Amino acid sequence: MFVSVGTLKNDMNEMRKILSQYEIEIVSRPNYGMKIIGKEFQIRYAIAQFLLNNQHVNIGFTEDDIKSVKSYLIKLLSKYKIEIPEVKLDNLVTHINIAIVRMRNQLMIEQQFQIEEQPLPKELKAFFQEMIQFIERRFALNLPKKEMDYLYIHFVTTGIMNEVTNVPRNNMIETMIKHMLDHIKRIFYLDLTTDNALKKNLYLHLCTSIHRYKYKMNIRNPMLNEIKQNYPFAFDIALVASKMIEKDLKVQISESEIGYLALHFEMALNRIETDKGKLNVILVCNSGLTSSQLIKYKLM
Repeated sequence: MFVSVGTLKNDMNEMRKILSQYEIEIVSRPNYGMKIIGKEFQIRYAIAQFLLNNQHVNIGFTEDDIKSVKSYLIKLLSKYKIEIPEVKLDNLVTHINIAIVRMRNQLMIEQQFQIEEQPLPKELKAFFQEMIQFIERRFALNLPKKEMDYLYIHFVTTGIMNEVTNVPRNNMIETMIKHMLDHIKRIFYLDLTTDNALKKNLYLHLCTSIHRYKYKMNIRNPMLNEIKQNYPFAFDIALVASKMIEKDLKVQISESEIGYLALHFEMALNRIETDKGKLNVILVCNSGLTSSQLIKYKLM
């Protein structure tokens, strides 16, 4: 490898730190070598995170395969008149790609998912069923139930649900939002409990993100550094809010997720400022509903 033993050991220590974020460990055995040990679910997330930062790496999935999956999903979006941000569509395509490569190598999801029964609107249900049929047909696979559950979780956490239809009422989420806003009021002396727009936005956000928190699903936040730099107070508020979510759900929330929460609080702080004169503006944004709303308030 043309490096010293010391360099290699340092690199391996760094590797262990990175993999530990996904509850994956490197196990060494004399005269046999090293092996990565972890749940298949977490290994796939580690691969996904790697691909986000190294998009041109080939893990066994051809460019034609990627294009065929994405173009078919775009057809389905058009057919059922569904819109989702391109970033989230790409994320769904990436996880489908990884799942197919792993299944081809007989590396299957082994854990049972506790999927909460949340009725899908008919267009989303049809979308998901056609997506599964396409994957089985295109790649000559017969998806086991656990693999379908795995793809279903990705499907419902893309944000596709809250941008298509009204989400059914969930008392647990409403209670969680109350805890968050009460805690923010105590810490910052900032009363956001009467901001109905904030409560609605947090509700829609949490409806899809709860599964991500629960299953430690990494999500890309291309604006994280910008959010921390430009909206430090909103990020501090989101940090405090995230601690209440962690307490209520017994989970750990990543910085990327906190960054998305911060956008909701930044919008709330903007609403406190003012609502002045109006211009006619067309706003085009491919990174999601929340970020486009934030830009809207900045333009206002």
